[in-house]
Amino acid sequence: MDVHFSKEPNVNYMNAYYNVYSLFVNESLLGKFYYSSKKCSFSFDKISVRIDTTHRFFRKPKVVITDNISNMVLGHYELTNWTIFNGYRHKLHLHDEIHSFKRHRPDGYSLFGKITWGRYKFTLTNNTEEITYTFQIRYPLFSLGNIGPSLPFEGSIKFNSNNKMALFAGLYLIETALENLSD
Repeated sequence: MDVHFSKEPNVNYMNAYYNVYSLFVNESLLGKFYYSSKKCSFSFDKISVRIDTTHRFFRKPKVVITDNISNMVLGHYELTNWTIFNGYRHKLHLHDEIHSFKRHRPDGYSLFGKITWGRYKFTLTNNTEEITYTFQIRYPLFSLGNIGPSLPFEGSIKFNSNNKMALFAGLYLIETALENLSD
């Protein structure tokens, strides 16, 4: 299934500012994902889920996926702090399945080809399914610091299953990767 998505940064939603992802299939809204550094949630098909983050001093954050209605824990993220040496090796534990998150070079990448600058490709995969996120961020000619998380962009998602929960949960990993972006 092919999904098109767009990201709008700093949208005021319920008296807080979020990066809002809207996902579409054939021009109809599939669902929305809301991200801020303190609160995250997503909803689709009458399912509402929140992502609770507990930051701990000198330790990796604890990130849990919880159903908003039943308060049942659906899964958790296993984040790593070592992105400099081994890339993004985050994991998503969801419904007793482990999904690995990895950044790849975008298709047709060239260091000297300006057309491929700002293009990103991430995959979330387990043994049976793969979700591929591709998008391009149009950076201004001159910028200071990491401004990727604060810019709007559009992209596409390809996946070979009906696991919409993993599809939306992967957007959290993309936001954490954009916050830690060094290139």
